[in-house]
Amino acid sequence: MSFLKAAAPVDTMQYHFILMYDQPPVASYCAIESLRRVSGAKIIVWTNAMQIPSYISENTDIRTLNITDEFYGTPFQNLEFNGRFGRQNIANALRLSLVYKYGGMYLDSDFIVLRRPDDVVDGIGCASETGYNNAAFKFKRPLAPFLDACMHDFVHKYNGSMWGNQGPILFTRVQYACKQREAAGEPTNCPSTWPRESFYPIHRTNVSMFWGTDNLELNSNIALHVWNKLTVQNEKRICGVPEVYNSTAIGIMRAAHCPKTFQLLQESCMFLPG
Repeated sequence: MSFLKAAAPVDTMQYHFILMYDQPPVASYCAIESLRRVSGAKIIVWTNAMQIPSYISENTDIRTLNITDEFYGTPFQNLEFNGRFGRQNIANALRLSLVYKYGGMYLDSDFIVLRRPDDVVDGIGCASETGYNNAAFKFKRPLAPFLDACMHDFVHKYNGSMWGNQGPILFTRVQYACKQREAAGEPTNCPSTWPRESFYPIHRTNVSMFWGTDNLELNSNIALHVWNKLTVQNEKRICGVPEVYNSTAIGIMRAAHCPKTFQLLQESCMFLPG
């Protein structure tokens, strides 16, 4: 059952980013800059940040993030986001609510966008042989049934003490249930699944490749997920040594695809929220 009326029909592609901190880490701007370099589609940044660099804010729809307003009328309206991962789960819920209400594509801020993703079919991405990830997903029109199912599952099976239960595990759980109903001959509307190489070409167990000097050879991939939780401390450390950072695979990727952000990173090495 949908809790909301559809927003105006979306005829053109739009992207959603969420920056929840008053002072977002500079690294988070790389996803927005790299997307802007390959796509002319509308980019919406939901934030309460005190200041956004001009190269990001120009030609970008900067919207004040009011969590209460965005959760109104959804299953999240009265949910208490408790537990160790409560704040992370607010972010997990927001991405579902925003794409459900407005339509479009959500991207985490730890992506580097390599190729134009505007024409990617609606769907979710495989991050491994057995699971999906909620760092990138697309439902161009509002009120996608899959996201409705995810929001209800999110609330009914909320566990703020378990990492990923409201994120990648949620997507995997809901998609597998949909596929089971489909296999049983029930009418379903399961989303398409993108191959792992599309958005997660480097597996989370192989992030050491970022610190090497070999070319990652990702020219045929759409985006690179940097796995910020696993890489942030190491990248911050090498960022302070330009002669090292500039020759690593991750440094070369940032310099090529988000050069203005890369310049700011070299000045601040800010990979964590201020």
